[in-house]
Amino acid sequence: VTVSWSLQALVMVWIAGKLGSEFVRHVGYVLYAVVLIRFGVIDLPGSFLQAPTAREVELSVYVGQLLERIVMFGIPIGSIGGAYWLLRRQQAQVGGLVGPENDISILVRGMWAMRLAVGIALAMLFLYLNFEFHRTFGFLYAPLRLPFLTFLWLAMCGLLLYETVIRENRVLLTLLLMFVSGLLLKLFAFDLPGWALNQRMLYDGPYSFRDALLRLLDFGAVVGFFSVACALLSRQDSARSAGKFFGFGALAMLFLYTTFELNSFLHSYMGGLRAGGISILWSLFALALILAGIGRNVRVLRYLGLGLFAVVTWKVFFIDLARLDQFFRIVAFIVLGLVVLAGSFVYLRYRDQFVQSASDESEEST
Repeated sequence: VTVSWSLQALVMVWIAGKLGSEFVRHVGYVLYAVVLIRFGVIDLPGSFLQAPTAREVELSVYVGQLLERIVMFGIPIGSIGGAYWLLRRQQAQVGGLVGPENDISILVRGMWAMRLAVGIALAMLFLYLNFEFHRTFGFLYAPLRLPFLTFLWLAMCGLLLYETVIRENRVLLTLLLMFVSGLLLKLFAFDLPGWALNQRMLYDGPYSFRDALLRLLDFGAVVGFFSVACALLSRQDSARSAGKFFGFGALAMLFLYTTFELNSFLHSYMGGLRAGGISILWSLFALALILAGIGRNVRVLRYLGLGLFAVVTWKVFFIDLARLDQFFRIVAFIVLGLVVLAGSFVYLRYRDQFVQSASDESEEST
């Protein structure tokens, strides 16, 4: 029913262009509103939320169901895309067979109708693919479900990022930040529990390299997207704050991912080095933050690196000493000492450089 109504709505928009009739065009809009309601209220819940599970269905039967859903949801989405194409063509046309005296006034102008068509089509496609990825990958190979859902969210965020950079629009930037917030909620509220992360920052069960690769795809794609967004948005004055948000978000995601992964790996294979290994990782991260802060002359990065070194020092003396075996304690302290010495050497070696830059900035401000 939804498919037939969407095709009828598309035909009405086409006829409206041929006749130049706003009445017929708005009838098409009303039909599209009905299609949208059926899509969200009847079709999606009936096909996914209220449908029986697909675990006991044979592959051939499931493929048939998948094709049915592609037709059921693909044609209405494609119909709205076709309406957008027709509206673009009709906007350039002047006059028609129906005169203004025999027609209604314009209630929804063509530009707004086109924007709504694009937004609604993208929203419908995004919703459908979320449900479809969850169901199909859960049937075919469940471990791929979380990474591919992340790829879908990143594809939507990437489209919004592209439009934001091209148009420099604050509304698009706000929409991008909303979708990024949803992506982060997905990662922390669904993905990490899905990987069975416990309160000890460990993935439950024996360590699996297959799951580790999938987690790398899941979190690595987010880190990469945040890095690209930081590089693109930092070039625009109107979006520089958002660029900084993405930059620090990439660092935070990388820090959390490497901490969880290394902690679980050492727990399974080198339990005696687990506490010291995390301290070494955090020290290397702190050293990298200081180097980046000095190289790019970013004060916040330098302070974050120094603060992380302070946290590592506290952790070593109050936690690691009680948990590390004697041999691993020696190894961890040697490596940690070298890293701290390297960080202090670099910081003192180039301290005059960023102190001079800070004084120059203060003189310019006065």
